[in-house]
Amino acid sequence: MDKIQTMIVGVLIAALWLSASSLAFSLVPPSANVAIIGAILALIGASSTGWYLAKTDWDPPTPTKTELEYLPWAIITGIALQFICMPLVRSGFASIDAGVLATMVITMGIMLPAAEEVFFRYFLWKKLPAPEVTTTILFALAHLPSWGWNRAVLLLIPGILFAFWRNRSGGIFPGIGCHVAFNVTGLLLT
Repeated sequence: MDKIQTMIVGVLIAALWLSASSLAFSLVPPSANVAIIGAILALIGASSTGWYLAKTDWDPPTPTKTELEYLPWAIITGIALQFICMPLVRSGFASIDAGVLATMVITMGIMLPAAEEVFFRYFLWKKLPAPEVTTTILFALAHLPSWGWNRAVLLLIPGILFAFWRNRSGGIFPGIGCHVAFNVTGLLLT
């Protein structure tokens, strides 16, 4: 398999597992079974992405001094933005068992945002014209199956913030920190 085919397969695998794990949590009320399904999908996605990266001889990014300096500010803005967005978009999660919440924090709060940032603001950032705009729009559209139009459009706001941190710092780590803080705060506030 040449580099182009490997890249296409990797992108499809990443898109599939991102959509599948997100969709699993949105179709039914959170429960232990849904949390387990989400965790399994996240593990499949992580291993598939790892396989893809190994096949392409990917050199993973390492945080620069600038990225580490911006990281605390990115985390703070992610938390603050969640407090702004939360009244606009209610997650719809009723009372959640502590074990289910812990699983959701690990999968939807940490693993999924990290993978999304690598996909949108590392891989696609390098490939698309005007990446600040195109990756933000694609990020919102990727959430369309599980969030619907209203919430997907609102995700343009955090998408802009994640792209800002990518552009400002020159790397993906502040965006990952901001995205993780945004998602974890949202889960803990529900």
